[in-house]
Amino acid sequence: MSVLRFLLFFALILLISESRARKRVRDMMPSGARMGSGKHARLQGWSLDTNGWNEGLYPSINHRRGKGKIVAHLTSDSPALVGSNITFTARLEFPKCQKEDENGDLVYEKHCIDVDAWVRPGEDMYNWTSWIDDYGFGNCTDKSNCNVFPDGKPFPQRSDWRRNNYVYVWHTMGQYYQKNDRSVSSISLNTTNITLGAQLMELSVYRKSNRRKYSPAATASGIYFVTDQIPFIVNISQKNAQNASDNVFIKDSDIVFNVKIHDPSNYLKKAEVSYKWDFSDGNKLTTRSSIATHAYSQLVNYTVKLTIEAIFKVPCGPATPTPMSPTSVTSDPTTVAPSSPTADSATTVAQTTAPPTTDAMQTPRQLHPLPLMPTPGQLRPLPLMQTPRQLHPLPLMPTPGQLHPLPPVQPLLP
Repeated sequence: MSVLRFLLFFALILLISESRARKRVRDMMPSGARMGSGKHARLQGWSLDTNGWNEGLYPSINHRRGKGKIVAHLTSDSPALVGSNITFTARLEFPKCQKEDENGDLVYEKHCIDVDAWVRPGEDMYNWTSWIDDYGFGNCTDKSNCNVFPDGKPFPQRSDWRRNNYVYVWHTMGQYYQKNDRSVSSISLNTTNITLGAQLMELSVYRKSNRRKYSPAATASGIYFVTDQIPFIVNISQKNAQNASDNVFIKDSDIVFNVKIHDPSNYLKKAEVSYKWDFSDGNKLTTRSSIATHAYSQLVNYTVKLTIEAIFKVPCGPATPTPMSPTSVTSDPTTVAPSSPTADSATTVAQTTAPPTTDAMQTPRQLHPLPLMPTPGQLRPLPLMQTPRQLHPLPLMPTPGQLHPLPPVQPLLP
């Protein structure tokens, strides 16, 4: 009986230790489990970071070995307007005298001198042939330990698989995305469901090893921003200005205001964008062009204000019965017009200085359709019948003065 209790106790200890040792994706990211999954909207094509991680096949990134380290440089085209796409790009920088050749292999550069190198110029830095023998599609017998991502999902069998020697694991908002690629890799992320503000993107990179595992190569992280306002800057110039860099311009000469909207994914390409200028001297301008010109006649400090509006066409909804009314007022439900706050750009005419150009962004806002029923002031009742004063009753019986005697009746002959 005591032996049975001991075996059960021992099995329980093994089960607990195994559960504690099982790694999740979030545990293997550079920030560890500190970020957590939190409450975030699901990203299309991404998986929750609570999934398991095969640490035997993909060791911790802290176990990197060898002379020199690969460095990953992570960039993005942030900030991004909510609803648009944001692109992240990772570029691997290799140690001295190492480069990626046209086949995706890491080789020692020719005509490069490194006294500490252990290979000759032109040779492979790693034994890729050994990897192909073990991991190549068709040569792998254990499907759970080759050609799979850290969470166990299989690699896509594409024609260029031989050149994709690196595995990229992207991580943000408690979710991750896996991809195998070459020394440069990019992903595009739609921001519709991303929380506004600053977010953290993390990256872990692994390379195919000459052993039966993937070796840690590099990590990187960066902050990106999602906003509900359109990012833009205004460049101010003048043809004959002496101190244009200080925003000091000549009077009675056109100043050029050139607006640059930051929209790398062309999200606003289908929108109608308008620019509303207030030049602070009593002159205003509304235009569809991103370039405006204006000349000042007074030697004064001016603060130029700009408001940008973008209108998106949306499909009409299903037809609904219209209530009967004497008159009706309808609106066009096919547009949504966001409005933007004001951007101030200070300009100075003559010999005073002002702050440089500034950038501002817009806030989308839904237009409310006009009421289908008219307001009380618009109602005009139609006369349906005459009032009592307008009624003229017809006489049913003649009055005594109107009576006329009938002619006598002629007797009938027998």
